[in-house]
Amino acid sequence: MNNYSFLFLCHSLLIGLLACSTSCRTGTTSVSSSEDSASSSSMVVWVATSHDSLPTGLRSFSMDPTTGKLELIASNNQLPKVSFFDLTPDGTGLYAVYMKEGQGTIGGFEMASKGTLRWLGELATETKGPCHISSADGGQQMLVAYYSGSSIQRLVLDPQGKPASLAQEIRHEGSSVNPQRQERAHPHMIVSTPNQKYVFVPDLGTDQLMSYSWDNGQLVPSKVPFVRFAPGSGPRHVDIHQELRIAYVLDELSAQVTSVQLAEDYGLMDTLASYPLLPADFTAFNKSSDIHLTPDGRFLYAANRGHNSLTIFQVQADGRLTLVGREPSRGKFPRNFAISPDGQFLVLGNRNSDNLLVFRIDDQSGQLTLLHEYHDLPGILCIKFQQVS
Repeated sequence: MNNYSFLFLCHSLLIGLLACSTSCRTGTTSVSSSEDSASSSSMVVWVATSHDSLPTGLRSFSMDPTTGKLELIASNNQLPKVSFFDLTPDGTGLYAVYMKEGQGTIGGFEMASKGTLRWLGELATETKGPCHISSADGGQQMLVAYYSGSSIQRLVLDPQGKPASLAQEIRHEGSSVNPQRQERAHPHMIVSTPNQKYVFVPDLGTDQLMSYSWDNGQLVPSKVPFVRFAPGSGPRHVDIHQELRIAYVLDELSAQVTSVQLAEDYGLMDTLASYPLLPADFTAFNKSSDIHLTPDGRFLYAANRGHNSLTIFQVQADGRLTLVGREPSRGKFPRNFAISPDGQFLVLGNRNSDNLLVFRIDDQSGQLTLLHEYHDLPGILCIKFQQVS
């Protein structure tokens, strides 16, 4: 080998090492865009942001299935203040709730291509404070919970998928012991059971998990219409363990997870136990925010705003929860998070510090390892994964 060939080989090796060092580095990262990366990934992460003075809206990212790295696909600023959104079961539509001109409004998109949206239209209602939306009837109807409006609604889509009409509204009544937060009913989430037989609604204002059933296309109170929680709990969100038939409810005000036994058909039975999310000596301000099980049902995570952490539990064979630990959110006010369909990654958004974090989930212990952190995402409110081919 002559001197020139030797120098060329060394130069090539050095460039390769530098490239590997750059692409494999974890930690703080800037959001970048790459259509090539998007076309090779099998997962899309959707993020809704909302801020009074900064550009916000819906953003889509491709996720590398090996490293968890995110690449920006598209930004859609048509709806600048989305409170929550959901994807249809077949992944062809995205529906969001927001306030517009003083009214709760539901907007719909269809997927134009991977990570991009085509506007379908919107429907305004007279009810204020929409905070959650989920699909029903195979994506033909949408269910909406209104925190400020103390009600839930069922909306019908037209054949093109546009929100077409308000088909049903049910008002919640009642209150509980916290005069600032529980002066009246506050439905905070609305979600169907895995078999689509029941619809669960955690009501923060009444300390109840409400249950509705389907009767000739209408929602009606179930045979067991609710289970009542300890006064001042403030149930906010729920996730359901399919094998154990247990609903795990996040209590925002008391910073607990309450487990609820379900019947074989997912109907409500009774509360089982409550598990604290925070250390016993923590007395500062906190509002717990979100809860999710891993797809295999082995671990459960809950987010805490104020303590700024994720609490990690292992789910035992009988449904009891064992504390694994607490992971700092590395930001302020973690409002929402999502777990990837393959159970490998957890993506967390800190609303008040505008940063998005990607963690790897240890499939043996449930512990989290920070992989990537992304900044300049103002007011993160909602995160969803989409599995794509």
